[in-house]
Amino acid sequence: VSIFSQDNMTSLTQTRLLQLLQQEPPEGSAEAALCNKRFRDWSIKPSTQASYSTPVRWYRLVATFPVTGPKLETYIRLLTSAGTLKSSTIRSYISAVRTFAVNDGQAPLPPEEEARVTRALSAADHMVPNKNPPKRAPL
Repeated sequence: VSIFSQDNMTSLTQTRLLQLLQQEPPEGSAEAALCNKRFRDWSIKPSTQASYSTPVRWYRLVATFPVTGPKLETYIRLLTSAGTLKSSTIRSYISAVRTFAVNDGQAPLPPEEEARVTRALSAADHMVPNKNPPKRAPL
């Protein structure tokens, strides 16, 4: 019989959890919220976090956190009007901002706002080509 039987492991885990609980900040405190946010940060690879910097920085140029549907619609409209990004890039920027917001502790958008953001992304798809224009032969 192994020294690390299931019962023994359960007992060790329970003991360790109780030890860790003693070190935890008070539930609901700002410190506990910060600990949880830092833990959530591990859900996103560093390379992905780095790729979010531009979309989030540009979002902050035109809107503030917390993210709302109307703010995202404005951001989508402005990115589309700039005419420099493919619609797939605009979609990835919106995804980055949403992920950043949820990871920061913000609740998801209500369904009615979500529906309008989806329509705004569809408008961007129709207004912005997703492919680079064909190259012209030199004159």
